[in-house]
Amino acid sequence: MATFPRDPATMNRRALGFGVAAICMGFGGLAFVFLAPLGALLSAAGLICGIIGWAVARSQRQPGFWWSVWGTLLSLGALGANVCILHYGTLKFWLLGG
Repeated sequence: MATFPRDPATMNRRALGFGVAAICMGFGGLAFVFLAPLGALLSAAGLICGIIGWAVARSQRQPGFWWSVWGTLLSLGALGANVCILHYGTLKFWLLGG
């Protein structure tokens, strides 16, 4: 069975990949804020990727750490904006009757 050596460059790329994915999904969540369910799904996935990247890179303070931190914050902001849009839409219909 083939095994892969634990190369530090590979570990850096894995953490960096999660951070970049979190940033891209956070921007996607902000871009689709007018379609709040799609934006909420994108930003929630970005939040999960950011947290995973943060956990992977945290132990050795790899370069992907800061990408993951910023991706997590961006995705969290996008998720908050999407949830506010969804909540406002339901409140508007509930208060005004449709």
